[in-house]
Parts: sequence; structure tokens; C-alpha cells
Amino acid sequence: MHLPAGSRVMTIDSEGSLDLDDALSVTRLSNGNLQIGIHISDVSYFVEPASQLNGFAAHRATSIYLASGHTMPMLPPRLANDLCSLLPNQERLCVSTSFEVTRGGRVVRELGAARTILRSHCRFTYAQADRLMALGAAAAPPHSAVEVPPATYGDPPSSDAGVALDVASHASQSTHTATHTATHDHADKTPQWWEGVVDDLRVMAGAAAGMRAARLGAGSIDFGELPLLKLNVEDARVGVTEYDSLGEQSRQLVSELMLLLNAWVAQVLVQHFPASAPLRVQGPPSASRLGNLVKWCDLHGIEVGAGESVGLQRLIDASLLPGASPKLLIAKTRCALAMSGARYACAGRLSEKARRHYSLDLDSFTHFSSPIRRYLDIVVHRMLLEVVARSGTASPALPGAPHSSLTPDYMLQLCEASDKAAARARLVQNQSWDLCLASHLSQTPRVMSAIVTQISSSYIKIYVPQLPYLPDALRRIPIRLLCPSSVSCASDESEVLLSWGVGASHRKSPSSPPASHTGV
Repeated sequence: MHLPAGSRVMTIDSEGSLDLDDALSVTRLSNGNLQIGIHISDVSYFVEPASQLNGFAAHRATSIYLASGHTMPMLPPRLANDLCSLLPNQERLCVSTSFEVTRGGRVVRELGAARTILRSHCRFTYAQADRLMALGAAAAPPHSAVEVPPATYGDPPSSDAGVALDVASHASQSTHTATHTATHDHADKTPQWWEGVVDDLRVMAGAAAGMRAARLGAGSIDFGELPLLKLNVEDARVGVTEYDSLGEQSRQLVSELMLLLNAWVAQVLVQHFPASAPLRVQGPPSASRLGNLVKWCDLHGIEVGAGESVGLQRLIDASLLPGASPKLLIAKTRCALAMSGARYACAGRLSEKARRHYSLDLDSFTHFSSPIRRYLDIVVHRMLLEVVARSGTASPALPGAPHSSLTPDYMLQLCEASDKAAARARLVQNQSWDLCLASHLSQTPRVMSAIVTQISSSYIKIYVPQLPYLPDALRRIPIRLLCPSSVSCASDESEVLLSWGVGASHRKSPSSPPASHTGV
């Protein structure tokens, strides 16, 4: 696989990311369509199946990202943050795929997958990419007075001849193909070159927006970005800043393209490994949880229909609008909590219906795009590359299935182990976030708006829009902490009267079912 001369390759990640495992490129085709390249680090080249390193990665199964900014990587840092990371101006091994899409985001066809050697030219944060799309090339250093947060920018290759790779002692034996990533005409990164980068971002964002609109229109559910507080930890001091929506457009751009890639890989694996393909599946919400959500929304005048996905997405979209009512914010959180959890599963152990992913509205889906931080993605890489090696390409339409030593029993164990590892990682990440936030608030108390969602004779339950997923225990404020001199409560707990000696504070519960049936 060769990228046309002059192609610009870029990574877009969160601020502070070190393990850059995906890069993007776009080419304008003569028919007016786009060829979007999605390039994923080829971690499987370094992590060989029978190696000690493979056992190490399989045991950890996932990287863990702490609120302090520290990472507990699945792979040794030399690999995770260097040899496998798609750093700018460095040749790196990749598994590259490309799709022909219209400018409106309709996928015309998949154009192939192959092992490649790639060089990234630009490393952006989401905020930087959004700023470039909004302000144009004038926002690109060093040609602008607009302040752009520091980033790492590599230089385009000096020629479009094949590049050499020196990242491992046995790299000369690699089966990767050197790509043509740029020409010497742009060696100095002129304003015209930056204008090309801006246009690349804009056309990819436009196509991704079309994909997202079509996906949501077909029944997919997307909860969007939540207005979370951001923790900054530096020199043992914890700071808190408000959520910044800058970066949302580029975040959606990357997300849509990764969804496209992962869904396509799942199709290939189901076709070629029907008994052992590892999938990411999600069932629909249980009837009881969905029923409770619909009842709560009806009670508060929020239209969600019978709880079908289109109605739920309308609710979510309304909650994301500026000035959304507190009830809509609560309803969105309740909707998220009503969803069934996603899990890994072996295709051969599932019916066709059970292979679906409810929120994404996809018949099959897997994880392929994050091999630096997830072991299962490395296994999926090996399976896809086996198809490529035997057929020269990869397509769900190719007949026959290559032989694989990955049995359904092994894959079932891997899926279960991956779920457990992901749950442990979430627990550690959430607890580290809670600890850092508590540390900050103990030193610097902060006033935040909150909504009372439930009261009883013993506690007040609140919803904090900036912290929508606070654990239930932290959202319950015991009344004893308010130190009232007396408490009187209606029999159905719809009203609570708190008194503090002189005068009284009277609180009435929001219109809601009895306390035992409420809660965010």
C-alpha cells in the first residue's frame, strides 16, 4: 500500500498522550471522493505470540490511566511511548487501511489493508486540531500570532523514496511496505503546506460528521461529551479546571473513523473466523430499566416515546444544548445508566442476534484500533494479518477461512479475562479520580451547582451536572451533616422540614415516585 506523494499524515490525541497508536491521512480522488487512510501501530510485530513479552502483555491486558496523569502501561514504556508510538518525524510500523468515501461521509468501498512503514508529520491535541479548523493556517506555528499550546511537529520527509526503519534489530526482515508520505516541496512547512493540513482536517471532519449523522439517524446512540471537571496534577498539587468544549469536532472525527475501522475489521473476522472471532457486544436495555426510564421521563414531561433508540437520542441531543434544563441533564444520566454493559464475546458462542452492539446499532463490532493499550486488539491484529497474508488483502467477501490456532475455547477465556481486566482498570481509574478530586476540595473548597433529586428523613440526594457520574454514595448527603435541631418528614417522604433553632428550612421533594423508586 502506497500513499500518494504529498500526503500529510497526522495524529490527533488527548493532551499529554504518549502512546499514539492511530494516525490519519486523506487523499482527494479524481472522481471527487476521498480516500481516507487509517493507520494503526503494528504492535503485533514486536509482541510475538510465544514470547515472554506476549505473556507480560496478556497478563496486564490493558493500560491504566490515572487522574494524576501517570500511566501504568500494558507494554514496557520503550515500546508503548516510543517504538510503537506514532511520533512525528519517525518511521513506524503500521497496519494501514483506507476507505473511499464521499465528502458527505457515505462509504463507497474499502480499499485494502496492509503492513506499512509510515511517518507522521503532525501531532495535534484535539483542541489544536479544532483551533486549526476554526481559524485556518494562521493558527499553525510558526506563522501565527494566535497562541497555540505547545505540541510536537515533525518535518516532512526530504524525498518520497522508500524510507528505512531502525526500530528493532530484525527490522530488515519486516514484511512491511514503505509508504510514500510526502515530497521535498514541503520540507520547510510553508504556509501553503499548513493550508493543506487545515483542508485535510476540514474535509475529514465533514465526512465524519456525515457518517455520524447517518449512524444516529439509523438508530445508533451517542451520549456526546459530558461537562466534566478536568483535574490537573503537578508537583503533588491538584488543580481543577472547567470542561472545555474546544476539541469536540476533532474528537468526533477520530471517533467516527475508529468506529468505521473497527466495524469493518469485525466483518472480516466474522467471515474468516466464524467460530473464534472476538467481538464487542452489547444487548438492549432490560425491559425493567427501560420502563423505569420512560416512566420517570413521562412523570417529568420529557418525551422519549416508548424508549426506542431514536427517542433516546433526541433526549440526549436536547440535554447537550446550551441552557438545557436540570431535568434533561438528569434524564441523560439516567439514560446512560439504563444501558446494558458492553462485553467481549466469542462469535462462535453467540447467535447472530446476540452478536449485535445495541448502542452502535451494528451487527458486529470489535476492538482493533488501540493495540498499545489493549491486548485483545493485538490478537485481532494477528487474525486480520493472517487473512492479509493468505489473500494479499482483506475483505469480508473473500471465500474460505484461513487456519488459525486460536480456538473458540481460548478466545472465550481471552474475552472473559479482558472484561475482568477492563473492570479492574476502570475501578482504579475512578478511585484515583475520586482521590485527586477529594484532595483538591479539601484544600480548595469549590462551589458547584447541584440539583436535589430525592429527599428522605435521613439524606438528601443530589445531581451535580459537572460531576454526572459521581458514585451513588457521594451523591447522598446525610441530613445529620447539616446539623438541624429537628427533622420532621411526611409519611411518603415527599416533604422534609429541617429546623435550626431560629426559623426553619422547608424543603419539598421534586415531583417523583416514593423514595424507594427514585434516584439518578
